[in-house]
Amino acid sequence: MHEFPNITESQEVSGRKRRSREEIQRLMVEFESSGLRQNEFCRKHGLALSTLQRQLKKRRLDAAATVLRESEKRLRELADNAPVMIWITDDHGNVEFANRTYLNYFDVTLADVVGQRWKDLVHPDDYESYSQQFLAASIARRSFRSEARGRRGDGEWRWFDCWAVPRTTESGGAAGMVGCIADITERKRAEERVRELGAIVESSDDAILGKTLDGIITSWNKGAERIYGYAENEVIGQPISILVAADRQDEAPEMLGRVARGESINHYETVRRRKDGEEIYLSLTISPIRNWEGRIVGASSVARDITERKRHEQEILAVSEHEQRRIGQDLHDDLCQRLAGIRLMADVLQRDLLAKAKPEAEQAGMIAARIRDAIANTKNIARGLSPVALESNGLMDALQELAENSAKLFQITCEFRFEECVLVDDNTVAMHLYRIAQEAVTNAVKHGGAKEIVIHLAESEDKCILTITDDGRGLPETFAKNQGTGLHIMKYRAATIGASLDVCRAGGRGICVSCSFCNQPRPKDSQTNAVSWM
Repeated sequence: MHEFPNITESQEVSGRKRRSREEIQRLMVEFESSGLRQNEFCRKHGLALSTLQRQLKKRRLDAAATVLRESEKRLRELADNAPVMIWITDDHGNVEFANRTYLNYFDVTLADVVGQRWKDLVHPDDYESYSQQFLAASIARRSFRSEARGRRGDGEWRWFDCWAVPRTTESGGAAGMVGCIADITERKRAEERVRELGAIVESSDDAILGKTLDGIITSWNKGAERIYGYAENEVIGQPISILVAADRQDEAPEMLGRVARGESINHYETVRRRKDGEEIYLSLTISPIRNWEGRIVGASSVARDITERKRHEQEILAVSEHEQRRIGQDLHDDLCQRLAGIRLMADVLQRDLLAKAKPEAEQAGMIAARIRDAIANTKNIARGLSPVALESNGLMDALQELAENSAKLFQITCEFRFEECVLVDDNTVAMHLYRIAQEAVTNAVKHGGAKEIVIHLAESEDKCILTITDDGRGLPETFAKNQGTGLHIMKYRAATIGASLDVCRAGGRGICVSCSFCNQPRPKDSQTNAVSWM
């Protein structure tokens, strides 16, 4: 094979005119795409090998410098647009670099913070601790993290979370630190608020607890420990059903279902079970717990022990019932007897006047008739205040009598309707239901001007419903704000027997009072003695 001699740079220069820069660049591009060896390419183009090698090295260095500049540009753009403040110090703690976020936040230039001047931005009360921690970390070449206050550009002192890591030279020596600063003022305020709320929750006499939508207890305060008798470690992770009375197990899932739909439950009175098995009355307020996305993830419950209040209310109600019965008996045994005596005297007077053919005899007869009406009305009132003794169907008999007496007393149409016989064995439940119906009828006539009233008692598979519907004036616009004493008493009676009471408009006009209750038979030994309604 024919060998071409090597061309030296001196031969190239002496043999022809020195090549221009543009030509050299063109040859470099051509060489890179030719696939020829360096010697072959140089012989082909009469180019000195040293020139080619020097140009190739220069191109490599230029390319590396370009890559480096582009990399530095990208890193600076990344640093300047980062949401946190980034800084770099040398091995003596002098600031060498601060990103745009840093400079804009503190409203300074790089010249304002280079060296040790960054220390002017740290709160005087935090400076000594912060600087000592930073210096120790820098000397030991370990990571650093600390919280301190710094002065923002507008002069406000803000809380910062500062962290940094050591950086090294190519030889492994100490080169300083690179770190970030994040404003955590809002987080600090939120933490303080959480601490305040936590202190309030822990010091509350009410039972405050959190639970998942599946009913698993997740938090438990001191008030809950006092009311329910369980320590925190005994209930966390347990189902809420351990606190629910045996006859109310369906209550908790129903409430959690309402909360999951975004409802809040306010001042719901119910019965719960303590650790020792004692059942207590509580007033519950249950609200949804939402996460940061606004999604409902649980429920918070505030429970107030109202057992003592309930006991006093029951005592007051018992006294009231006793007084009603006593007044009813006095009306029947005393006033009715006195009226009966007066009626007899009027009858005798009428007979004497008739025997003497006196015209006043007719008036005497009218007086006797009015007295008989007064006796009948007084007896009806007395029976309403002191109803007869209960048997298994006593409620239905009493409601029938209530309808008849109300019709006579108020001169209205009042009917008691039912599809089938509803037996309420529990005397206390029957008594409260009767009083609810009695109060609803009285309110319908007195406040609603009702002319037609229907009392209805029905039973389904799991509950009974007592409704009293009238054709009166209906609910006033300000009903929610001005609930009367009668409605409060009806609601209390319903709550006492574990029933729910609802008052709403009845169709086109009038009011419908609905009381829904569970009709559970009493144990046989409690049914043997029939007692009078209180």
